[in-house]
Amino acid sequence: MDKKGKEGFSDSFFTEKQREKLEESISKYIKSQNIGNNINHPKHYNSNKSGIECIEIASNFNFCLGNAIKYIWRAGLKVDEDSYNTPDKVMDAKIEDLQKAIWYLSYEIKQTNDMKNAYKEQE
Repeated sequence: MDKKGKEGFSDSFFTEKQREKLEESISKYIKSQNIGNNINHPKHYNSNKSGIECIEIASNFNFCLGNAIKYIWRAGLKVDEDSYNTPDKVMDAKIEDLQKAIWYLSYEIKQTNDMKNAYKEQE
C-alpha cells in the first residue's frame, strides 16, 4: 500500500530521512529564488494595512466578483519591480487594474441580468 507523506511524496519511494532532506532542499531553493514570496504571498496582494491577504477575501466570492476584488485590492501596487517606476507608470498600472475590476463587474452584471431575464421567461 502506498501512503503519502507530508508533502505528497510516496513513503514507499523515499525513506523518512530522504523525504526530509528533499523537502529541506526544495525549501532552501525556493527561498534562494524568492519564489515563495512571489508565488505564495505576492507583495501586491499582501500589503493592505489590515494585514489580510487578498485571497482570504476574494476566495469567498464567485470568479468575477473575486477578480474584481483582486484588481481593486492591488490597484497601483503591482508595478514592474525590475525597472524604474515613474509616477506615470504607477498611475497607469492603477488605472489598468481599476479598468479590469470594472470589466469583471460589468460581466457579472450582464450574467446576472441574463439569468434574471431567463427566469422571467420561464414564468
